Amino acid sequence: MPKLFTLKEAELAIPLIEQQLNQAMAAKRKASQIDKQLEEISTRIHFSGGADVNPGTVLEQRCQKEAAIQQLREAIDSVQKIGCLIKDLDTGLIDFPATLDNHEVYLCWKLGEPRIDYW
Repeated sequence: MPKLFTLKEAELAIPLIEQQLNQAMAAKRKASQIDKQLEEISTRIHFSGGADVNPGTVLEQRCQKEAAIQQLREAIDSVQKIGCLIKDLDTGLIDFPATLDNHEVYLCWKLGEPRIDYW
């Protein structure tokens, strides 16, 4: 059974969630950026036969990408352990399971908002 939040509990969790979301988003951007660089290298290899590619650089970038992915996983896990759900990592949209009039609802919060205004 998922954790159910009161509005106050959810809003008290926002600073920690905000920190973890920022870390997750930064790690995702970094992994994406490295992936793009690796794709460019792959294209160069395809067209030039790989003559001008430094294998050490490629290995280093792959290691950096794996590290960024690990940071992303850890930040996401940290947010989920709090009990909320990441609905959209790109925009920082989070749902907090809650009850309202004996019905399960989700308190919605988006990165950058000062408080929870929607459910």
